[in-house]
Amino acid sequence: MSEVINTILQTKVIEVKPIIRGNAYLPAEHDGAGLFTGATWGTTLAIDKVRKQFYQIFTKDEREAVEKELNKKPGELDFYDRHNIFWTNFKVNITKEGLKLDLSRIEDVIKYRILLNDPRIAKSWTDRFEDGRFKWALVEPDYEVAEINKKQDKQRRAFKAFGKIEDSISKMSDVLNIYGKGKKVPANAKLDWLQSEIGKLIDNKDTIEEFLSIVEDPNFTTRLLITNAVEKSALIRSGKNGYRLPGMEEGKEYVADTLVEMIDWINDPKNQPNVLKMKAQIEASK
Repeated sequence: MSEVINTILQTKVIEVKPIIRGNAYLPAEHDGAGLFTGATWGTTLAIDKVRKQFYQIFTKDEREAVEKELNKKPGELDFYDRHNIFWTNFKVNITKEGLKLDLSRIEDVIKYRILLNDPRIAKSWTDRFEDGRFKWALVEPDYEVAEINKKQDKQRRAFKAFGKIEDSISKMSDVLNIYGKGKKVPANAKLDWLQSEIGKLIDNKDTIEEFLSIVEDPNFTTRLLITNAVEKSALIRSGKNGYRLPGMEEGKEYVADTLVEMIDWINDPKNQPNVLKMKAQIEASK
């Protein structure tokens, strides 16, 4: 076995897993939501439409080494001829259960690299919903363990942050007001209700990230000031993401175009007279 082949091969198994979406007419648990039992989905090396040739899944040295490894004649794995018999006939077949690729085998390496260049294949399980064309995802070994660890890390950080505010009505209210995007926490909110609402954010995989982005934000105090200023009309939302001060003309004058710019504006020493005025207006309206 050549040195080049040794660099191509890996002691790793990649799983090709089906991406099951489902819809109102065909729920995810239906046998045909992915493939029907007994059916096979197949693909071959894709054509680069710009260059009008096969995608080059190997370098020149790699291709020549693979040709020798497969006992092929020089040039039999040529990518430039879009009618090349080898690439036209080399098919990757996947069943309903998916496919396992042993990257210590050259044939499976070829299949893997073909799938990497197929627009219907997500390059990782995390990316599986990034494109509606994706039918399958390439899953690295120990992916599930890594995902579990990532999830547990988020939960540990979230509960640690929660532990610092769970006995404070004002602190939990502040977090929920920032999260609420204009939906104000009731002034008479009870401790147990606030704890329950925070708990819902932590328990939901779709909201725990935003909870962490709020409680771990070094600009938390500034974000709270912005939230309160908007509520008291000391700061006006303008357009989709912009902010302006009272008196500025809508659509023409802005303090900031985004939340990040607004935070920077408030933290800029030269804007402190306006910031103090903003804080005074908030206090006066309490």
